[in-house]
Amino acid sequence: VGGHIAHFVEPTTRVGLIEAVEDADSKGLPLVVIGGGSNMLVSDDPFNGVVVRDARCLITVPDEGAPVEGGDRT
Repeated sequence: VGGHIAHFVEPTTRVGLIEAVEDADSKGLPLVVIGGGSNMLVSDDPFNGVVVRDARCLITVPDEGAPVEGGDRT
């Protein structure tokens, strides 16, 4: 299950993701960026840093005909 983390952020936009990473970096905090979070093995020890889960689930590719979308809509 893993241990306690100090900060957990789930940005849903590209800008939000960049801001979360820059904020952790400017504060000198340890940073881990994850995707969906499955297939992970984490320590039971506390993590005194920032975990950023990229919550941008849907990718849209514009096309002349129709937009093409892929991803998860949870």
